[in-house]
Amino acid sequence: MSKIYGAYLEDYHYIKVIVPAFETYNINNIWLTNNKEKIQMNVFKSERFGQEFHLHTSFKGIICLHSDYVVNVDNKINFNLCLGKISKTARFEFENHYDGPLGCEYNKDYSVFRVWTPVAKSLELILIHKDGKEEPFYPEYTTNGVWQLKIDGDLDGYGYYYKVRINEKVHRVVDPYALSTNRYGNVSYVINPNNVYQFKHRYYKPGKSFDYVDAVILEASVKDFTYSLPVKHPGTFKGLVESKELEHVGLNHLIDLGITHLQLMPLYTFGGVDEENPDKLYNWGYNPVQYNVPSGLYTTDLDNPYTRINELRELVDTIHELNMGLNIDVVYNHVYEATKFAYSVLVPGYFFHDDSQGYMTNVSGCGNDFTSNKSMAHRYIVDSVLFWQNFYRIDGFRFDLMGLLDTDTMNEITRFVKTINPYAMIYGEGWNMPAALPQEKRANMENFWATNGIAYFNDYFRNNIKGNIDFRSNGYASGGFVPKSIIEDVIGGSCVNEVLFNEPYRSINYVECHDNYTFYDQLVKLQPNLTEEDYARYTLLSLGVIAFSQGIPFFHLGETGLRTKKGEDNSYNLDISYNLVDWDRIAKFQYVKDALIDMLKIRKEYPIFRLRHAAKIKKALKFNKTNGLNKNQSNKEVVFFLKDSTADLEVIFKNDFEEVVYYFAPGAKLIFDGLKKTDEEISSLKLNKPGAYIIKKE
Repeated sequence: MSKIYGAYLEDYHYIKVIVPAFETYNINNIWLTNNKEKIQMNVFKSERFGQEFHLHTSFKGIICLHSDYVVNVDNKINFNLCLGKISKTARFEFENHYDGPLGCEYNKDYSVFRVWTPVAKSLELILIHKDGKEEPFYPEYTTNGVWQLKIDGDLDGYGYYYKVRINEKVHRVVDPYALSTNRYGNVSYVINPNNVYQFKHRYYKPGKSFDYVDAVILEASVKDFTYSLPVKHPGTFKGLVESKELEHVGLNHLIDLGITHLQLMPLYTFGGVDEENPDKLYNWGYNPVQYNVPSGLYTTDLDNPYTRINELRELVDTIHELNMGLNIDVVYNHVYEATKFAYSVLVPGYFFHDDSQGYMTNVSGCGNDFTSNKSMAHRYIVDSVLFWQNFYRIDGFRFDLMGLLDTDTMNEITRFVKTINPYAMIYGEGWNMPAALPQEKRANMENFWATNGIAYFNDYFRNNIKGNIDFRSNGYASGGFVPKSIIEDVIGGSCVNEVLFNEPYRSINYVECHDNYTFYDQLVKLQPNLTEEDYARYTLLSLGVIAFSQGIPFFHLGETGLRTKKGEDNSYNLDISYNLVDWDRIAKFQYVKDALIDMLKIRKEYPIFRLRHAAKIKKALKFNKTNGLNKNQSNKEVVFFLKDSTADLEVIFKNDFEEVVYYFAPGAKLIFDGLKKTDEEISSLKLNKPGAYIIKKE
């Protein structure tokens, strides 16, 4: 018999029965039964599709979702009642929301296990003793979809997993709230919070007056960061900690630059890699498998459930010791394999958006889209973020494809996170994607007004400074022509007159990140006949535009070394040779690094580069509308003035190699000459290379 034949619970009083069309049935003789009662079902609609009859039935009675039922059709066919669309109904949402604790609650004398699965027919917990012996236990259904079990004794370090029966099939599943797992990802562990690495430092605290625009963010991957460093454990959390002993590379490279926040690409357990053979497969990590478990790819011991936890906590503590914040990349818009995700097994159909045909939507491009607007999915995301903040003392969160999440979820996250740590940062990719949410509920850039305290990656900045990622046009820092009005927009934080945003803290200004071509690779494709020195000069200009524009400066590790991915734009699963940070190349272009160091010193020294409100920017920022004072000046220079009670500055951005001369009134000082800080009185300035130049007026 076809697999589609059966009985499906679509709502609390609605069952769809699919029977073979080659039989005849008395539709007044269909019954719903369990071991306690027998209820007659009434057919209110019937349809034929090929060899199938679809009988839409209603019934009077109370359905218990975790109990077994049988549908008998005219004494000819019995179907075990299976889940249909019940988990997508409003009543299911209302009756099964749960606010209490979930996961494993450890105590020295006992542990309590709780898991949310309103539709499970049975649940078995398999406890794995230290000697490997497996012992079954049977949680009880309590309320609001939660099964609970208390086991006496000290279970520290014990493994466990669940066997859950959904419909007639038994599945093995890990705890979606687990803190650690084994090398195969199919066992969860009981963790004693008192036995983990104990922090010596709290969150990064930059000062009471901290604003997002005071931050300088640099993005890196744990593996890329450390793979080519002379450390004992390259490619791991431990290796990154070890790098603090090296001069001018590793973590000390960030200190040299003046970075305030390191942003690490995903740290949770993700798919597309072989944790037992870390060099076999490469992946950036945007394939969530277990959200609250650090990836075994970055640990030195896959068999000890504490190692991955302790090594990550030590890394966070080390970063705080060095007076930097740690932000992490989080991916709550999709999972790696929807059918294998723990909550997909425990509550089928609930956690992902479907289209009108009942198929999972794929706006993320990863096969599924998470339903952040469902109450327990919303709760899971919020719980996970707060877990990372509390348990690992994470300072900020970068949300991948944030536009697929809803504004209510993002606002609640922001509110809770900032209650714990007012200096915490929340930001993400705000692309306007056709999510299965009302347009006004999507957490994208167009709806910035509907979110509080959230910043967005500014692709308007990237496309006009670097160039379009599809090569439709050269960017300003690539030597291309970009209308000055647009350059003025991005220099002003894209918030003056609400070009994109209402305030500068919303705008994350960048030219490259892990996605797409590096600035260098795109520049080589756009202008293949230049010298390495020429490419370095354009890189200096791109860094200058980021450093001296209003908003939040964001850099990619290796950017000062003209980072290359061998001309690949999407290296997410290419081998490490495409993705690693080449420290020798960074050293080769030491003068670019030195220039960025000085740029960031100037940005920090002069608050006028870090204005906090659009109104103040509009008042302080003026542009030279006459395009310079010399008739030979190229039309590719942008000159702007910043003036308030703290400073009177003139900044020149130049994106070509034509010679131009500027003249200044007495008392002018050159404080940045395109390569370094200086303090030189000048009456004129001859420029013939791309870069950023700053003059201070007395």
